[in-house]
Amino acid sequence: MTLRQKKLPVNQRNKETIPMFNYLKTLAAGAFLFLIAAFPVQASHTAIVGSTFTAVDQVSTALRVATLGDTVSIHINGVYDMVVELQKEVGSPGSGAWATIPGFKDIAPAANTQYRIGYTTETANESIRLRVTTDTSGTLVYSMFDGRLTPRTFSRTTHVNGFDDFYANDIGTTGDATFSPSMDWTYFIHTDGTPFDVLVSIQEGAGDMTSGTGGTIAADVTAVSGDIVANSAALISDGITAVEWRVKSDNVGGQSFGFGLSGVVAIADAIALFTIDSNLVTDTAATNDIAIMFSTDADGLTVWQSVSTNAGNVGNNDDEWACANTVAANTYYRLRIEIEATGDAFFFVDGNLCGVEALAIATTARLIPYAWATSATDTTTGGAVIIVDYVDFYMARPSD
Repeated sequence: MTLRQKKLPVNQRNKETIPMFNYLKTLAAGAFLFLIAAFPVQASHTAIVGSTFTAVDQVSTALRVATLGDTVSIHINGVYDMVVELQKEVGSPGSGAWATIPGFKDIAPAANTQYRIGYTTETANESIRLRVTTDTSGTLVYSMFDGRLTPRTFSRTTHVNGFDDFYANDIGTTGDATFSPSMDWTYFIHTDGTPFDVLVSIQEGAGDMTSGTGGTIAADVTAVSGDIVANSAALISDGITAVEWRVKSDNVGGQSFGFGLSGVVAIADAIALFTIDSNLVTDTAATNDIAIMFSTDADGLTVWQSVSTNAGNVGNNDDEWACANTVAANTYYRLRIEIEATGDAFFFVDGNLCGVEALAIATTARLIPYAWATSATDTTTGGAVIIVDYVDFYMARPSD
């Protein structure tokens, strides 16, 4: 495995001890830092403010929140050593005067650590921002947003819904096949492992695919995707796009697999859309892709990760964002991604928000469901059998 020197913190990373989870320890020391699940109010979502800090006195774009008692969430990670404070505007709107919010003077005290921080607005139309007061080294990645702590629900009048429960006949071949005639939705398959088949023998109905065992990512890939044509691919600018995969794997040792949306069709080749190696996220396809994935090559080698690419630019400064949901073998997980018309994305595991990314996807992108399974490079312990119980796909109805 190749390590990126710039990604290593002050002390050499130990993959078995993940610094990003130190935020759990810091919560006990700070009464004002609390987990997202404890927030009392969820109002409507305004926007995601996200970027990076590399120098002292840098400030984020201000986020104006209309509702008193609304939830503001702040996600921080990266390879950094900085003091960052949360400020709010004082005086009349647009006054340009800012004050530190008590209890939020140093919101990311431990270097190179992933944080989820919560703040509840104290007034209506409150403007808040982040500011760097001390910069020692590195790059800090942040996202700040209001509302949107749980998945949305959609109406058939606003969205076209493709739901595949994989209860059709076993396709048994690689290539072009319709799994769910009632949905009239075509999938394309190409595999270097074992073909994606439909299991009609189990109670829930499912599709399954098996990764290769050679220990080479490109050679061991099995992939499945939808058909990217005008009537079956979501145009991001049309409105909110969402996909939910219910999946499990019989093997989580020496594996890499992911589930999401892509502009790539898995028919000419099987591609592992993303790879993660020691906090470096790489998009193999280098297009517009988004997924929730697992890889034992990652620093967070036991948890789900949220990943995205906007026109070839990997999100989150190409760092890992660990969802803190441990992946266990033979256990179903609901992996859901929702993308706003702006390209902002929200990632959910079993209904709980685990990550966000501002401008994760280009608004001009057309996306289809895509999943892959392959081996890891650090350690390979045989192939993994991936079971897909269902895929639930929503694309906004065009306005014209």
